[in-house]
Amino acid sequence: MLQRLIKQRWFEVLLSTVVAIGLMWRLCFYFWDVSLWHDELLLALNIVERGPIELMGLLDYNQAAPLLFLLVVECFTLLFGDAEWVLRLLPCLSGCMAVVWMAYFGWKYLDRGVALFACGLIAFANPLTMYTVQFKQYSGDLLASVIALHLFTLVPKSSRRGVACALLIMLLPWFSFSSIFVIAGLTGGYGLFYFFQKDRDQVVRVATLGLVGGLSFIVYYYFLIRPMSANQELVDFWQDFYFWEPWLSGRNYQLFQAGMFYIVKIHSVGTMLMLFVAALIGLWKQPKITLPCLMVLLVTVVASAMHKYPFCERLIVFLFPFVAIVLGQWFVLLARMERVTRLLAALTVIGLFLIHYPKNWKYLLNSPVYQEVRESFSYVEENRVAGDHVYLVPPFDRMGIYYDDYTLVSDASVLGSLSDGLLLKSISQNAPFWVLSEARRADQSEFLIQVVDRVEALAEEFGGDDHYDLFYIEFERTMLLYFKPKSAQEGSL
Repeated sequence: MLQRLIKQRWFEVLLSTVVAIGLMWRLCFYFWDVSLWHDELLLALNIVERGPIELMGLLDYNQAAPLLFLLVVECFTLLFGDAEWVLRLLPCLSGCMAVVWMAYFGWKYLDRGVALFACGLIAFANPLTMYTVQFKQYSGDLLASVIALHLFTLVPKSSRRGVACALLIMLLPWFSFSSIFVIAGLTGGYGLFYFFQKDRDQVVRVATLGLVGGLSFIVYYYFLIRPMSANQELVDFWQDFYFWEPWLSGRNYQLFQAGMFYIVKIHSVGTMLMLFVAALIGLWKQPKITLPCLMVLLVTVVASAMHKYPFCERLIVFLFPFVAIVLGQWFVLLARMERVTRLLAALTVIGLFLIHYPKNWKYLLNSPVYQEVRESFSYVEENRVAGDHVYLVPPFDRMGIYYDDYTLVSDASVLGSLSDGLLLKSISQNAPFWVLSEARRADQSEFLIQVVDRVEALAEEFGGDDHYDLFYIEFERTMLLYFKPKSAQEGSL
């Protein structure tokens, strides 16, 4: 019976398996509940330090996130507190919903092989599983793309459903910055398709959805997004991820190629060739779905060329469904060969799983991919003794604002410079002290080397070359320095 079920319902069985594994990865990562890393912490501080009304202004610490995303997270924190799992609840829900919604969309509107490829890529791709459990808006960008794709494909004829779709489209720009490129691309793609089909009613419906989304974004941009452009530091940070003249330069090609490789994780040259041929196949065989997907990609590239949106890895997560659907058009050539389609679809799903399995598994086993901030604070809290001084090298002072439940944070000093006044406090008292810092930036390492040299110089003034022993404790992307007087009794380590 099982064999007959798989033979007759192979598509549903494979699709359900893909969804189940995709959800499993995300839930495992979420319940691991790792420490917030630097960018998450900076965004979290805006939630912790502000109320709902204050979130409508320009965010602190060079952060930016959609207002609706911030308000929903703010509601969660008011209900459940501001623990890591609360902050990541909305990204996790968004990522899981994107997998399930994409599977439903594929089952309803896509060719079987195309649906399995697109859903497999979204379910297994390491960037998507990773950002599902980080307190950033990128999994929300993905969900917004899937929702918009479904609504524009559906384009309901009844007025009641049409109003419901229009309301959802109106909300998307407030939940995802990138959704405006999706709305513009889908409006242009579906509008052109129905125009050439001479279906004026559908053209009007598509144009209406696009107009609603566009007007909503204009309001949002005028009142809330435009002030962000005044933040020159934020603008300068992304300047290397725009397309620059001359447009047909090798640099622009490399930037586009890197973005596509980030999505598919197939050899870059192979990805570009596959994408080009698949686009031709799709425009020939299934223009209704292929043209809108290509238009979304085109609009995004144009926005980057106009220096309005960076074409950078995590910021183009929203392109995954559209690139995946275009690449999946290879399966359209096998539409009448069910046995071959079944075999290749199964092999493709297995291949996508294996491509992303190493990084997903590594992330699961060594979950603090970015920074073990909480673990660093815990280590010092557990091992320091009375009289130990603690120094934080920026941005650890900001991290301490969030992790303020550790008593060491209230006692710590910020080592923003190597002034004698700070270090002298510990060295003159012959007291042990700790220095906490990041490990991922070169300037942090150089600063800590200077700390060591300065301590040795000051210690020599007070009692000779062998005044202190130095212990180096490294965590994932964070590091601790522990200076212990040789004359001190065995204590904290």
